[in-house]
Amino acid sequence: TVQIVGAQLKKTTPPALLTLSFLSSALEAKGYKTDEVLATYQKMYQSGITTYPRTEDKFVTPDQFDQMLPLIDKIANLVGVNPKELTHRKPRKTHVKEGGVHGANRPGKNVPNNLQELSQFGPSAIDIYVLLSRNYLATLAEDYEYESQKGHLEKYPAFTATANVPVKAGWHAVSYDASDDDDVSGKALGKMAKPFIHEGFPPKPAAPTMKWLFKQLEKRDVGTGATRTSIYAEVTNDKAKYPLLSEKRGKIDMTQYGDMSYG
Repeated sequence: TVQIVGAQLKKTTPPALLTLSFLSSALEAKGYKTDEVLATYQKMYQSGITTYPRTEDKFVTPDQFDQMLPLIDKIANLVGVNPKELTHRKPRKTHVKEGGVHGANRPGKNVPNNLQELSQFGPSAIDIYVLLSRNYLATLAEDYEYESQKGHLEKYPAFTATANVPVKAGWHAVSYDASDDDDVSGKALGKMAKPFIHEGFPPKPAAPTMKWLFKQLEKRDVGTGATRTSIYAEVTNDKAKYPLLSEKRGKIDMTQYGDMSYG
């Protein structure tokens, strides 16, 4: 018999606005090369479709927030988001503050009439715009709410379990953040537990990815979002004379030249 010993309602706010490095890593998982993303994004910026891509800001100013508000519904309809989900149309202190230079990456003032118009800028243009827009629109959605349940077996209290049960989708209905640890599809703890025999093995180390690498660099304050992305594009360019890293299906590995340089 399972005994629930606690249930607590918790919330998470929308994720941080995307830097160029994390936007590039998300698009790499879809098969886009970093140098192509950089070139396409630059063209979109020059046409006013997006804002300055190499910004280091992770927030927007109150003036920039106000400039975006009249465009929100049109952008939402364009990228498949229900404007009714965007009920939090007042500045969040976590995403809107004074300071900065260019403001965080976000859609520009020039909103296209349809997504197909963006194809002229490059193969990744539509995905760039949708990802960027949904990330910004999420800041206007409500907090994600869930009930965190804790329990254990009645006769064997050492066997414990937790479950996160969604209560209110909030910003998750607009833009799911893969780095978020909350279980958005969790089920409640059951009433009975059935034993089974399982042979456990230590899990294999996670394969390095562009997103993993950028997190390590950001954690250690190495470079900026823009320089990390540019350098990554250079060292993974298979047309370069001595590429240092290779990327296949989102996973990165050393090339022969990379091993030689490391050694």
